[in-house]
Amino acid sequence: MTTGELRECLIEDTEKRVTEDAVRDLSALRVYPSGTLLIALYGATIGRLGVLGVEACTNQACCAMAHPTDINVSFAFYCLMAAREHLVVIASGGGQPNINQDKIRSLRLPHPSLHEQSAIAAFLDRETGKIDALVAEQERLMALLKEKRQAVISQAVTKGLSPNAKMKPSGVEWLGEVPNHWEVRTISSLTTKITNGYVGPTRDILTDEGVRYLQSLHIKNNKITFGVPYYVS
Repeated sequence: MTTGELRECLIEDTEKRVTEDAVRDLSALRVYPSGTLLIALYGATIGRLGVLGVEACTNQACCAMAHPTDINVSFAFYCLMAAREHLVVIASGGGQPNINQDKIRSLRLPHPSLHEQSAIAAFLDRETGKIDALVAEQERLMALLKEKRQAVISQAVTKGLSPNAKMKPSGVEWLGEVPNHWEVRTISSLTTKITNGYVGPTRDILTDEGVRYLQSLHIKNNKITFGVPYYVS
């Protein structure tokens, strides 16, 4: 089990396996039971969660909380999800911030009775399930709209606006047929210059002001946006 597989859900399979011999010979490899709560300790995945639905071991970036005695696992899962922003704040380190087992052990959680914990967890299962279903439906709708958008663009630029126009083969695979009165030409015959820009280290040419220097990071969502402008003299 690795942190890349912690996606706030039940984990019933893993991408990697270790041998029984490795588990026997390496003391750091512990097999955790189904129901173990896992939390990521390092880097961008800090606070990501998962619950084992099968027996598994983990790498060093996962903290495993197994064999609960006085807490409902689902309730603890939602508590840690609510605390994720706090966990990111208390993370330490430079290039790769991290939390450790001591910080997890000292984390204070609300602790109602087990009966109330179970009721809260069941409520959150229902409500977040409804929200997840709505999100999935919206994502499907977005995917369909993106497909429709692409189809509208393709139809207009390759077939024109007249549904009754007579067509002819373009001789270009991706274009297919085009209206009889259209030409098909190369881009080089339609513009005076096609080139790329400066190739080389920019640390020697960038300045605080001057001529804007366009980088690929400025091209987003079919627009040029100088959110972080760069200049050359």
